[in-house]
Amino acid sequence: MNTYLALFRGINVGGHNRIPMKELREIIEACGYRDVETYIQSGNVLFSSAPTKAKEFPGEVAAALQKHCGLEPEIFVLGTQELDQAIEANPFRGVEPSSLHFYFLSDDPQEFDLSGVISPSEQFELMGKVFYLHAPDGIGRSKLVARLEKLLGVLATGRNGKTLLALQKKIRSKTLS
Repeated sequence: MNTYLALFRGINVGGHNRIPMKELREIIEACGYRDVETYIQSGNVLFSSAPTKAKEFPGEVAAALQKHCGLEPEIFVLGTQELDQAIEANPFRGVEPSSLHFYFLSDDPQEFDLSGVISPSEQFELMGKVFYLHAPDGIGRSKLVARLEKLLGVLATGRNGKTLLALQKKIRSKTLS
């Protein structure tokens, strides 16, 4: 059994697609996943599974959520190594983790032009399927964040650096125990 991180796109955001974390854990456990643990209310789930079963997680859990409560979110699953690599590759070392945002992409993005949507204070870097954004003024009013998926041509789910570091710490504690 390996430990994985599932990032649910767009649940419990702005009062939309609401599901209590206890209910989400129960649905995931009913699908046969073990050691299910959630972190904050925005759809961060740690779970244990055999690697072959983990590949089924997005489709299986999305279908169960659709049946149970009408939600069918996109789900991104990362292995511990993938999470560690994304954090290690961070091109904005030394910045406040809450101003750094990691966007995990569903596929390699198409060619894109961010001129006109990126503010002077924002900086970004694309590395593989991770889009790193340093936004010291926050992302609440960011034109780039509001249009990121459309501009890149792929689905994305974002987490700030503080959340990812906490999740990495939780995964390490699970794998060491």
